[in-house]
Amino acid sequence: MADWAKVNEISGVDEIKQGVLAGLPNLGNVSTTGRRSTYSSFDENEISSEARFRLLRTLKSYIWESYENG
Repeated sequence: MADWAKVNEISGVDEIKQGVLAGLPNLGNVSTTGRRSTYSSFDENEISSEARFRLLRTLKSYIWESYENG
C-alpha cells in the first residue's frame, strides 16, 4: 500500500493546497476544506499532463530510494 503522507510530501500537494487556501477570501465560519474543483480553468489535457508528471515524479522518488537502500 502507498504511504500517502510521503506521496503528499514528495508531490508538493500540501504546498499547493496552502497556496490555494491562502488566496481564498475570508469566508467566516464556512469550512474551506470541503471538496470542490479547483481545475475549472484548466482543460483536460493540462490536468492529465500534470497528474502524469506528479505520478512519474513520485514513482521515480520511490525507485531511487529503493535503489539507494539496496
